[in-house]
Amino acid sequence: MKPINEVLKESLFFFKTNLRSICAVVLPVIIPLEIFYGICDALYQKGDDSILWLSSGVGLLLMPVYQGALILSLASVLTDEYLPVKTCYQRALKYWLPLMAVYILSSLAIATGFLLLIIPGLMVMGRLAFAEFYCLLHNKSGYEALWDSWQNSRKEQWQLLGGLILIPVAIVIPLLLLESFLNLLGLAGPVFTFVSGILSSIGFTLSTVFVFRMYTLDPERYSAQAAPEDNQGLIE
Repeated sequence: MKPINEVLKESLFFFKTNLRSICAVVLPVIIPLEIFYGICDALYQKGDDSILWLSSGVGLLLMPVYQGALILSLASVLTDEYLPVKTCYQRALKYWLPLMAVYILSSLAIATGFLLLIIPGLMVMGRLAFAEFYCLLHNKSGYEALWDSWQNSRKEQWQLLGGLILIPVAIVIPLLLLESFLNLLGLAGPVFTFVSGILSSIGFTLSTVFVFRMYTLDPERYSAQAAPEDNQGLIE
């Protein structure tokens, strides 16, 4: 098993090398979504508390679409297929329901783990990290994807957890420090919130790249035997 620092270096190299294609996949959804969030925040400041539910709901509904498209794009890069953005979204839409099930069920499982104790919640987070890849690349239902991830991530769970914590922290802390500095100067505002939201969304895709790299380290897991027909060529 590779040390986590090597996997992080490989993930960062892949991220930087393919940043343009990653942005091409996520920005068509992220930019309108951040604009929508800004409008919702303005309405919330005026006292409309219900708008928070609307913004959260829209974000949740769109997550399987752009996250699925991102994963399909990453997989196609490894096989030199380089799927067009439109194709990635078309294929991701077919998996909207099972991916939504993955995200909802995994969130509930992680939250339950945290309610019990912090360590069980962290363990569940690591063990379910592969679920979306099983769903998209092996045509699994939401439950099957979660089960396969749980069964096949035991040896990597703490490495996965380490990357899933380290990467967001490394992205969020600089943005928070910059926001604090701009607040002192009186320059922070909606524009900064919009830009930082886009930058953090792009940065968080590094977490997906990292988990995908961990996923592909096992040749038995990353095989074409269970791939659906419309995903043939995405998996080695």
